[in-house]
Amino acid sequence: MSVQVEWHGVLLKREELNPSFVRSVDELADAARDGAWARAFDLLDGRAVEFTVGVNDWRCGGDSWFSPLHQAA
Repeated sequence: MSVQVEWHGVLLKREELNPSFVRSVDELADAARDGAWARAFDLLDGRAVEFTVGVNDWRCGGDSWFSPLHQAA
């Protein structure tokens, strides 16, 4: 299985990104926001999402730019 990496940058609109990627990032952002760390770690390990997401990925189109790493702090 190959890993597909997509960086959403700051200029791309949410609608311009792969919907599966947006969904994966949203799931991680929701888990981090809610303090659901077991779920967040599953997502970070790539066991529960189609795209690899990371601790520095903020919610696509979000205005706070909080990443899971910010939420953990």
